[in-house]
Amino acid sequence: MSARSLRLRLLLLAALSIGVTLSVAGISLVYIFERHLEQRVAQELERRLIELASAFAVDANGVPQLARELCEQSIKLSCLRRLLAPLPRCEQCFLVYPR
Repeated sequence: MSARSLRLRLLLLAALSIGVTLSVAGISLVYIFERHLEQRVAQELERRLIELASAFAVDANGVPQLARELCEQSIKLSCLRRLLAPLPRCEQCFLVYPR
């Protein structure tokens, strides 16, 4: 085939467009996954902060202490399962955790 062949030019254009499309799709998927993961971690941290803040109390001497046991549901779950599953709700403290 010569360099000016229509078939060769169309083949190169198709290969280039497929490569660009796959690259854009890959970059988009990485970006979306990162955002989702960051949001889940932020929600988990906020949930733990709310639980921790609601469990603390100050005694008569002004010493902070835990007024009740913390929920340990999230400790029993594996990291991946916790990040991908819906956020657990604590049955002991009846808090509504942010979504």
